[in-house]
Amino acid sequence: VSVGFGELEVAAACYREAARLAPGAAAVRVSLGNVLKEAGAAREAMASYAAAIEVDGGFAAARANLASCLLEAGEAREAISQLERAVALEPEFADAHNNLGNALRQAGRGAEAVAAYRAALRLRPDFPDAFANLAHSLLFICDWTNRDADLAALRAVVARQLEEDDDDGDRRGLCAVPSVQPFHTLVYPVSRRDMAQIAARYARRAAQHARQLVAGDAVVDRPAPLFATLSA
Repeated sequence: VSVGFGELEVAAACYREAARLAPGAAAVRVSLGNVLKEAGAAREAMASYAAAIEVDGGFAAARANLASCLLEAGEAREAISQLERAVALEPEFADAHNNLGNALRQAGRGAEAVAAYRAALRLRPDFPDAFANLAHSLLFICDWTNRDADLAALRAVVARQLEEDDDDGDRRGLCAVPSVQPFHTLVYPVSRRDMAQIAARYARRAAQHARQLVAGDAVVDRPAPLFATLSA
């Protein structure tokens, strides 16, 4: 409930107490990790996910969430290792296949990334993020087989997402953003109007996220200079 209302510090305290009372409950440690990640405490989140894996090595979601943090930290090789374990444990985990594609792409393994995105789409055909990632990766490995059809479908996805109310965001109150990132539009045949709208959505979400990071009490200690910059 606290997470739903954006009270991350309360949620973190509750999950820490639950973890203390039930040290063998891996799901509690994953939930704590999710709250810490949401609060911008990536290192602490990774420690919580790692603790969950230590309790239950077969917890695919814990490995996938740890990999997400690792990837954001630029640790693609470690992220790939965790995601490969996650999809081996849970082969129908579409999000993990998509994230594995992201990690492989970051590691420069484009063809393997394409295979991972295709696996995600086989499991969940209506998966805009995976489709956008696939289309982008195909361009960069110079696979033009279905280029026109793929880009037409991608433009349709983006148009639909831009028509949706940008206030229809997630439970944290962050606005929804299109599956195509602003700098990716530079290689797509999209209009300047759509490019501007996509950039505006991402800018708005970033501003909302920054405001949340400085609202209320900190879930973990923040470096003073960074906190001062965000609060300015």
